[in-house]
Amino acid sequence: MIQGRRGKLSPQELKKAVLKYAAKKGEEIMVPPGIGLDASAIKEKNQVLVLSTDPITGSKQDLGRLAVHVNANDVAVMGAVPKWLLVTLLFPPNSKLEEIGEVMRQIHENAEKINVKVIGGHTEVTSAVTQPTIVATVVGVTTTSKLTPSSNCKTGDYILMTKYAGIEGTAILARDYSKLLMNKVSPQTVEKAKNLIRYTSVLKEAGVLVHYSHALHDPTEGGVLNGLWEMAEASNVGLRVYEDKIRVLEETREICRALKLDPLKLISSGVVIASIPKNKIETVTEEFLSMNIPCSVIGEVLEKERGRKILRNNGWMEISPVQDELWKIVGKRGLS
Repeated sequence: MIQGRRGKLSPQELKKAVLKYAAKKGEEIMVPPGIGLDASAIKEKNQVLVLSTDPITGSKQDLGRLAVHVNANDVAVMGAVPKWLLVTLLFPPNSKLEEIGEVMRQIHENAEKINVKVIGGHTEVTSAVTQPTIVATVVGVTTTSKLTPSSNCKTGDYILMTKYAGIEGTAILARDYSKLLMNKVSPQTVEKAKNLIRYTSVLKEAGVLVHYSHALHDPTEGGVLNGLWEMAEASNVGLRVYEDKIRVLEETREICRALKLDPLKLISSGVVIASIPKNKIETVTEEFLSMNIPCSVIGEVLEKERGRKILRNNGWMEISPVQDELWKIVGKRGLS
C-alpha cells in the first residue's frame, strides 16, 4: 500500500512493479537498472555512455540548481564526466513566466559551472502537478576501465565518506522552512545551513576517487544510512559502520534536534561513499587533505553473512532501507 506515503518506492515495491520490466545486463548494457544503482552504463564503440535521470520534488527554492547537480553527481560517481543535460519542467496553472525563467536561469548557470551543456527537454504548464517539478537527465562519458558502480564493493575494502551527512536536507530545511525553525534554532544557524546548498556537487571528489575506488555512491534520498544499505545490497555484501566516524555539521545537528529528525537519514547530495582497498586509503585521504575536502573512514566491507550493522549511541543496529526524514516535514506542510 503506497497511498499517503511520500518518497521513493521501497526495494520490494521496485522489484515487484518496476525492475522486472527493465532491461538486463547484456553486450551493450554494462550497468543495468537495479537496487542501489542510480545510473546506467551503455557501451558505445570504444567508449561508455553513463546516463542518470531524477526528479526534484522535495525543494522549492533551488529546483534548477539541484536538478543539475543531483543528476551530474550520479553520473560522476559511476566514473564518468557529465557532458549533456535534458530537462522537463512541469509547472502548475497560474505559474508566472518569471518563475519558469528563474528555474532555467539556475539550470543554465549551474550547468555552465561544471561544463555541462543543456541540449533539450520540455516545458509545460499542467494541472497534473501542484508544485513546480523538474525531471532531468544527464549523460556522461567514460571508459570501461574507469567504471565505479555501487555494485562493485569488495570484501575487505574500507568505506570512506566525504564531507558531511545531511548537507542537502539541511539546506532545504533552512531555505524552504525558515519560518518553522524560528525560535527553535538561532538565525545564525539558519543562515549557515542555507549556504550548504553550495556544497551539493561531488564532481571534484568523484574525479579523485575514481582512480582508487572499486565502487562509489552518492547517498541522496534516505541519507547516509540508506546510501550504505543501497551500496551493500547492490554489491551483495555486509558492512560494519561506526556512527562516531560519520561527520555531521553542528548546524545539521541543531536543525535535526529541533525538528526531531535523524541526520543520518536526511537527504545527502554532496556526500560520496566509496569502497576503497585498504592500501589506497592513506593516498586518498592525503589528496583530499590537500584539496581541503573533509573525509573519514566510517567502516569496512564484510561478507554478506556477517550482516549490515552500524554502531550507534544505543548499540549495534541493522542497516536497512529507510524513508527520508525530509518527507516528515514536506508531508505535513507541503512546499508552501
